[in-house]
Amino acid sequence: MIESGLSRVRFPSERRGLVRTLSISALFIVVIVMPVFAENLTVNYVEGFVEQQTRTGWLEVYIGDELSIDSTIRVSENGFAEFSLGDLKITVKEDGVYQLSDLVGSSKKVNSWGLGNLVSTKIKTALTSTGSGQTAVMGVRGAAAEGGAEIEWIEAGGSAELLQEGLALLEKTRYSEALDVFNEGLSISYAEEEQLFLYYVGYTQSLDGQFALALNTLERVEVDPQSSYYSDLILLRGRMLIESLAFEEALEFFKTHTNRYPEGDLTQAVLLLSSYCYRGLDDTFQALQVLQRARDLNPDSALGIEAQRLMEEL
Repeated sequence: MIESGLSRVRFPSERRGLVRTLSISALFIVVIVMPVFAENLTVNYVEGFVEQQTRTGWLEVYIGDELSIDSTIRVSENGFAEFSLGDLKITVKEDGVYQLSDLVGSSKKVNSWGLGNLVSTKIKTALTSTGSGQTAVMGVRGAAAEGGAEIEWIEAGGSAELLQEGLALLEKTRYSEALDVFNEGLSISYAEEEQLFLYYVGYTQSLDGQFALALNTLERVEVDPQSSYYSDLILLRGRMLIESLAFEEALEFFKTHTNRYPEGDLTQAVLLLSSYCYRGLDDTFQALQVLQRARDLNPDSALGIEAQRLMEEL
């Protein structure tokens, strides 16, 4: 080895050592930098018990925590969790052990179905055009216009004004203010009107992006076929169950209607939504069965045509 000033001549064996050193250093840099670009999910809502698997066991997670997309979580004690990844919401409503990456994939698949648009446009339009899609808003306004006994109970407590105020705020998309008004109405409501206000609290929460809270609220609303909100509740709660990947629970919920009413426009809409539950469960045969049933109820209707289109997709 010859040294001259600050220069140094390295023999081949020394250069190989230098290459190994640089390679190890580069690898170390990659290991350090990579996690910075890893996808993380934010915990938006937790109910029951939700844990993340670590090297030393299970660690409870809380609202605001950041979890790697590669994480494994456990939901127990009738748990309920909501995560967000950018604009995507991932909701887990059933106890079990899950890979977050799988949940993200399933949520993206369900999101691609565009159920919100399906319900708000095709289904609601079809039901309204046949006169079988009276909404909670229409029911309340109709009763108010008639001035009959139907709203005497709501006028006595001053709740009618709160209801109309909340509805007006909803039309202006001022969801936070509407939610305050509906909650105020709920706090002073009697037994008969409580369910209506409770529905509107859940509905407004869903519009305001409070998905988990909305679903929890809607599950407390009585499923009463005589109520003005009945069709809205069936469609909204059912859709949200599908979007929370609770496909089997959604099917059971839809059956509370179809078992009671085997025919009709709302039943046709519910069967359409049921097909998505079976698609989520990877049961193409059952999906086709309910779509055929939906189509056969009224092949020439808008929903019958939609059922045929979905059959051809599968």
